Order: sequence, then structure tokens, then C-alpha cells
Amino acid sequence: MEKYSSSTMVLSYSLIGMVAALPLLLYEFGIPSTTYHWALSIISPILFGLSAFFSYKAYKLVDASVVGLVSRVNIVVSAILGMIFFNEVLQGVGLLGLALVLIGSLVIMYEGKRIRLVKGVGYALLMGAIYGLLVVIDKVVIEQFSPFNYVIFKNLIMLFMF
Repeated sequence: MEKYSSSTMVLSYSLIGMVAALPLLLYEFGIPSTTYHWALSIISPILFGLSAFFSYKAYKLVDASVVGLVSRVNIVVSAILGMIFFNEVLQGVGLLGLALVLIGSLVIMYEGKRIRLVKGVGYALLMGAIYGLLVVIDKVVIEQFSPFNYVIFKNLIMLFMF
């Protein structure tokens, strides 16, 4: 996989996703009626493409197990943003779970009595933070966009981007 660029991988992923979703295009048609939802529907695939780009960069630099654990920060980010923007409530076990995910990510970065942030781990953190933000953005976009149309639209934007 080293002979292929991260951009090529994102491009391939987007093309396959878009082609696979084409048969569903007319199943449940729905597009946003507000500028706000259109803006978010354009921002989301750009962020998704960047996040995927960062993930491939991270996987090139550090072990997959490290990337997988560190990128779980997406759960923490999406939960915090959900509480802020959607007034969602986390209690007991949910808060414990978030704390364990955060602690697990920090433990992976711990080396010699301090937390060490290497380039690949930084990419994994960026990937996770962006994915966490995307959960919130996509939740808002899907209020007005058919999920099937949105998959095609999102992949189309990423195709143009990469």
C-alpha cells in the first residue's frame, strides 16, 4: 500500500461508495430546502475526505492498533458535541465509557512518564476529532437530505476534492 498516495485511497473509496449507492438514488428522493443544510452538506464531505486522508497518513506512520485506539476520540468528541448542540444527556455508564475511551487513548500515547505525541498519532487524533464532528453535522444534514441521496452527494464532493 505504500506505493499509493492517501489521496488515491480516498478517491477510490469515494468512487466505490458513489457507484454502490446509485441504484438507491430514486428510492427515497430528498434534498435540503435551506441554505444552512446545503452548506453543511458541502462542509461534511470536505471534512470527511480530510479525515480519511489523515487516517491513511496515520496508518502509514504507526501501527493499526494504535490508530484504532487513538481515533476512538471520535466517540468523546461526538458525545460532547451532542450534549452541547442537541441537549443530549449522558449519565453513569455513558460517562464512565467516555472516560475509559479517553483514558485508553491517552495510555496509548504514554511513553516514559509523559504523553508523547508522534506524527502518526497526531494524524489519528485529527481523524478522530473530525469524525466526531461529522456525526453531529450529518445528524443535522439528514434532517432534510435523503440518506441515499446524501451518500451519493457526499461521495461526489469528495471525488471533486481528490
